[in-house]
Amino acid sequence: MVQFAIVIGSKGYLVEQTINIANGIEVIGDYAFSQCNKLETIYLPDSLTEVGDGAFWNCISLTD
Repeated sequence: MVQFAIVIGSKGYLVEQTINIANGIEVIGDYAFSQCNKLETIYLPDSLTEVGDGAFWNCISLTD
């Protein structure tokens, strides 16, 4: 049986302040949200199993 991960790719561009990652997403790719300066809040699903290197690098407005 072949299994596929549902992935958010790398080097996306985002101008939203808040994002809610949908349930079912398993992987956030390398640098997926890097340098998204306006991103303040992100909600992660229980299905998430892996966050890539630098996924939130330089997200200067991101809080806890």
